[in-house]
Amino acid sequence: MTTIFMDINESTHYRVLKREDILKYQEDNIKLLCSVLLVSRTVAVTLLQYYAWNLQIAQDAWFNDEDRVLKFVGLTNKPAVDVEVRKSGELLVCGICFEFYIYDNRFESFAEFCGHSFCSVCLEIYVSRAIRDGPGCLLLRCPDPACHAVIGEDMVDFLVSDKDKKKYKEFLFRSYVENNKKIKWCPAPDCEYAIEYKLGSESYDVACDCSLSFCWNCVEESHLPVSCETVKKWMSKNSSGLDDMTWIIANSKQCPKCNVAIQKNQGLFCIELSPGCFRILITPLSVLMEVWEDIPMKEDDNESMNDDDFMDINESTHYRVLKREDILKYQEDNIKLLCSVLSVSRTVAVTLLQYYAWNLQIAQDAWFNDEDRVLKFVGLTNKPAVDVEVRKSGELLVCGICFEFYVYDNRFESFAEFCGHSFCSVCLEIYVSRAIHDGPGCLLLRCPDPACHAVIGEDMVDFLVSDEDKKKYKEFLFRSYVENNKKIKWCPAPGCEYAIEYKLGSESYDVACDCSLSFCWNCVEESHLPFCWICLGPWGQHDTTTCNRYRDTVEQRKREEKSVKKKAERYSTKYAHYYERWDANRHSRERALADLHELRTEKLQQLEEKLCQTTERLKFITEAWEQVAECRRVLKWTYVYGYYMPQKETLKKELFEYLQGEAEVALERLHDCAENTLKQYFEPHGNTYEFDTKFRTKLVDLTRVTRNYFENFVKGVANGLSEVKKSNSKG
Repeated sequence: MTTIFMDINESTHYRVLKREDILKYQEDNIKLLCSVLLVSRTVAVTLLQYYAWNLQIAQDAWFNDEDRVLKFVGLTNKPAVDVEVRKSGELLVCGICFEFYIYDNRFESFAEFCGHSFCSVCLEIYVSRAIRDGPGCLLLRCPDPACHAVIGEDMVDFLVSDKDKKKYKEFLFRSYVENNKKIKWCPAPDCEYAIEYKLGSESYDVACDCSLSFCWNCVEESHLPVSCETVKKWMSKNSSGLDDMTWIIANSKQCPKCNVAIQKNQGLFCIELSPGCFRILITPLSVLMEVWEDIPMKEDDNESMNDDDFMDINESTHYRVLKREDILKYQEDNIKLLCSVLSVSRTVAVTLLQYYAWNLQIAQDAWFNDEDRVLKFVGLTNKPAVDVEVRKSGELLVCGICFEFYVYDNRFESFAEFCGHSFCSVCLEIYVSRAIHDGPGCLLLRCPDPACHAVIGEDMVDFLVSDEDKKKYKEFLFRSYVENNKKIKWCPAPGCEYAIEYKLGSESYDVACDCSLSFCWNCVEESHLPFCWICLGPWGQHDTTTCNRYRDTVEQRKREEKSVKKKAERYSTKYAHYYERWDANRHSRERALADLHELRTEKLQQLEEKLCQTTERLKFITEAWEQVAECRRVLKWTYVYGYYMPQKETLKKELFEYLQGEAEVALERLHDCAENTLKQYFEPHGNTYEFDTKFRTKLVDLTRVTRNYFENFVKGVANGLSEVKKSNSKG
């Protein structure tokens, strides 16, 4: 498929590489380094792997300090052990199995030979297992813990079976792409091509020979005019609440009376809130509860409702006993609701709720007031503190704890709390496990770097620690819901696992647990009427809420709830507006690609037979459909660009929306001509004369005009809509 942003004939910022191309370049690099440095193939291969197949850097490092480089990569000019006194056939003790074996002096010919004594059987098992474990075998070290000598290509060839040699060669081949900063694999399923990119080029858009176009930088679908960082932020927002938002858009409309999203279950109209109208709110919990209270219900509806759904305490009593399953349910409901309201991941929601003492309302208020400030405060970040874009999975880094080399794992980048500081997984596991063993402080554990405040959240804990430690962590998280909650306290009876939820503002603190213990909820001591244990004032003359709670006015609470509700409604309405249009263009593009496939495989042949024209003569139709699909992709991402545009840039936003609207009109004209006008020529009595005289000219012109408009539109957005600045300066 062609793209509108690059002319393949003129563009030189990338090149598609086949397997044979990659093998040739890899072999050429190895031979060239052997020739320049006068070293063996094994030394050259080891050096190139350590320097990410960058020939220039490897050479510069070598000529600056050859001995230091050899030591760094695990090669040595002489063995660590004195082997001059050894003879072939001499009996030695293997350092792995501790059995006697006959010394083979052929090992001395290997460039990476360190002299440590291991029998060939144990070495073969050691290397074979490493090969079966994955590409880490390419940087395998001597089995002696104190030795850093590498086990290179020649020793592997000497030791292992043909099957393992083949695997090793494949890992070596793939490392040329995966550790190379200028080359990446095409992300299309089953595609074995790679893309070599000219670093520093203006555009990241590339097109593989398998027909897939994508962004070379983030290896996602091409997404001009928005940046890779914006795409990541948008997709993260969508992934946390995608199902809810999709359902709301598909099944709800704005109520003409209250303007919130509603679903009509029965009845004809939604003028008053009737039993046939059910509200769907993306608003704070207090607003959600208020709405439920406002909805009149039938008797059978009341019977089907469960009072536990919103933790409503029965009016006949001022407290309720909670079992473990009740607490877990309420905790999980709070997490899911915050994920939905804020469109964030579970880890972000859990971290926020812990920092705000599981108070859903306060967490939302803080978020809507200043999202970036909250993220920074709780230890979450939109981007790593350390630049990790230059890192590659499999690259060697130095651990900030043990200061040993380790293989970088880019799976850590998927965690919401990822800060980018380099620590090996072994040290991180020990660090997190020790924190878990120390107690519930692990729930707010920070990055081991003293200067970093990034939190280590639930998803990273699950990735790092053992099942036993995961269980402990989950228990701490569960108990934090009660111990940090102002409305719930554990029953103080020994061995009791029940908790008491108290209705704040009630006249009495006396509660009775299901374990038969009665106590004062306020001070968790035995009941002590007629005096308050906290203030020691007469019970009959004192307000039960003045001991430990700031009491604000009813009017103030109402103003705050109204303000939060408006903020939440604006937030959800804006997101729904842009998401709906982004999603509509995504589906339109998918349909356009499906229609293009049908045109190429079936319909074009029918048209050739009917009009007696060649495939080349009808190529303008497929080019038009390719343009439609490409423009749908661009238009889709313009809505993401619009969503993140600062509200204060009014003139720029107005210009952008005008250009966006014009782009949509141009695309609809092209799409309509390519789809609906074309249909008449498949009919038995279609006017074949007009096909060449009118339709061809019209479709070719529309394709050209639409392509030019979209190219200029994207360039203008990429330049930050500089025309607005020019007009402002003139004014």
